[in-house]
Order: sequence, then C-alpha cells, then structure tokens
Amino acid sequence: MSKKGKFGTLEVVILVFVTVTLSLIFGFYIGLKRVNSSNENIKYIDKFKENYDYIVENYYGEIDKEALIDNAIAGMVASLDDDYSLFTYDKETDISEMKLKGEYEGIGITITQDDKGEIYVIGVEKNSSAEENKVEIGSKIKEINETDISKMSINEVTKLIKNSENKKVKLKLEKDSEEKEVVLERKKIIFDSVSTKVYKEENKNIGYVKIDIFALNTAEQFKEEMKELEKNNIDSLIIDVRDNGGGHLSTTKEIASYFLDSKNIIYQIESKGEKTKYYSTGKNNKNYPIVILTNNISASGSELLTASLKENLGAVSIGEKTYGKGTVQEMKDVGDNSKYKITTEKWLTPTEKCVDGEGIAPSIEVKQSEEYQKNPTEESDAQLQKALEFLKNK
Repeated sequence: MSKKGKFGTLEVVILVFVTVTLSLIFGFYIGLKRVNSSNENIKYIDKFKENYDYIVENYYGEIDKEALIDNAIAGMVASLDDDYSLFTYDKETDISEMKLKGEYEGIGITITQDDKGEIYVIGVEKNSSAEENKVEIGSKIKEINETDISKMSINEVTKLIKNSENKKVKLKLEKDSEEKEVVLERKKIIFDSVSTKVYKEENKNIGYVKIDIFALNTAEQFKEEMKELEKNNIDSLIIDVRDNGGGHLSTTKEIASYFLDSKNIIYQIESKGEKTKYYSTGKNNKNYPIVILTNNISASGSELLTASLKENLGAVSIGEKTYGKGTVQEMKDVGDNSKYKITTEKWLTPTEKCVDGEGIAPSIEVKQSEEYQKNPTEESDAQLQKALEFLKNK
C-alpha cells in the first residue's frame, strides 16, 4: 500500500489474483464435499433399487408395489430408534392426530383396552353422536355392527369403527350389568380444547383455564375464553395443562404471546447445531399472578408454555414433574394417504435449558391422593386446592 493509503496497480493485480485463487479453492472444496456426499447417497440408493428390482422381478406371487415402498419407508423410520418418529399406514390415522386439527369426523368416543382385552369408553366428546345418544363413560363395548370384538385389539376395533362403509355405527354396550344398543353417526366434530371457570376465594376472583391439547383452533378458543375471564376482573390465573401431551408449536407460541410482550423469548430451536430464538408477538406482559398445574403426562407444548411463563414472568408451577419431550417432529405425506413423521429439531427454553428426557420440576410438588385417583373431584384434587390456597394469599 502506498503512503497515501491507496493500492497501486501491482498490488491490485496481486489482490485480485489471491481472491480469485482462494475462491476457486474454496468452491472446489465445497463442490467436492457435495459430490462425495451425493456419491455416498447414490451408493445406498443404488443398493435399495437393486434389491427392489430383484424382489419385483423374481418373487413368485403377486406384489403390491405401493405396500412394498410403504414398508420400506416404515423400516427406514423405525431404524431411527426414536419414539417420536413414526410411520402411519393408509387409513390408520390416530385419533390424537385428528384432534390436533381441531376437528374430525367420528362418532365421538375415546376408548381403551384393559388387561383382559376388554374395550371400554373413557371419553365422550361434546356435540357428538355419542353424547346425543347418552353413551356413558365406563361402558364396555361388546359388539360393533353385530360383530363380536372380544378377541380384537384396540387398533382393530378403531379400524372397524372408522372404516365402516355406512356412516352409522351400531354398538352393543354394557354398563352395570345392563346392556343397550345405540346407533351412532359419524359426523364432523369440533373439538373444544379449552374450558374455564372463576373461583371466588376470600374476596378474590381466581381464574381457571384448562387446555386439553394445542390444536389448530386452540389459540382462538383460548383468547375468547380469556377475554371472558378478564371481564370478571380476575386477580390471578390457574393454567391447567395436566394430561396435555402437546400439539402444534405455533399454537403454543400464540398462547404464550397472550401473556408476554415482544421483548420476551418464548423458546429457542436447535437444528443441526444452530440456535434460533422465537420472540413473543404480544403487546404487553400480564401483571397478575399465574400458577400452572402440571403432571407427568404434561408434555411438549405444555412444557414449553410452562417454561416460558416461569422464566419470563415468574409463574409458579404446582403438581408433578412434567414428561420431558423437547423435540419437534415434521410430517411427510407419502402420497397414498400414508405418512410419516421424523424428529427434525430440538426446542429449548428461553434460557436455553433442554427439557428432553428431563422434564420440568414443579415449583411446589403436590401428589394426588388415592381418593382422587378413584373418584376425581374438585374437592379431592390436591393440586388444584393447593393452587387456590396459594393464589388467595397473593
């Protein structure tokens, strides 16, 4: 460089030469890396194609090529050794996946199978055919469309209900040794995932909001219910995410934003070693005390909401340690109604804590009694009662 601080002609030529040379070397390195990566992938793809062609050409029986590919993809997903990466075959949509949409078509019952293999109704949806026909929780299902289900698995029973050609499904039920038959119609059900209440404790109005799942329509329902609670001049709030296994990340973010202004980080995403911060879209911070009720089934979105409000607003959690699911899955449609989801990211709390496999310990630990397990009521709900006691003194 000259004394005046300007480059001379020779210096410029040398600088350009060095820059171009380094660019070429760097470009060659990146290109070579991509080629090597691509060649490695091609090697495995060629191996797959070779064996696919061999099976199709040499197997002596008929082959369902679509099923062959589906099973191959299912095998790849299963080899990931990840509980949250799953392949779902055609017509095998999980009821929880349908609820995540906020609406689904069905008869309106949730079922379980006990140790003896018997199928029981454990839930009846609002505004469903099951509710209209007074199906009771605890009813044992004996027959579906006059087919004995005593030796069927819960998945087979679910398929029998969902895949019936007729929209009307006939059930034979038994409750308290009495049998009855009902004809239920599959129809569109809007899933109500938010419910509220106001408790009056020592001249204080304590709001209560229960979130069952973070479905696509949950945030809208949540905001409407919160407006009603705040019209009642609540002094504090209980958010109940017990038994809530999560849902859509965008829904959780929207709900958390209701309480936080845009300066607050709601969560962070870690993907391929890189971290991205996601901020609230809210306008202000709520200034009333908040208690969050959690248990060991509270997972994913429930944990994200809990961590965000605890770390940003000093909210208190009461109950039990949460489940510990800190990963994010993406759904891929195979194209024939089959689909799979794989884990693609990890989410972190605003302060970069990872809850995956760890869970979130409650600020105040409260376990439920045997009485509550047998007969759950508000009075026997020790966690709720502890929250009310805590907030009435705030």
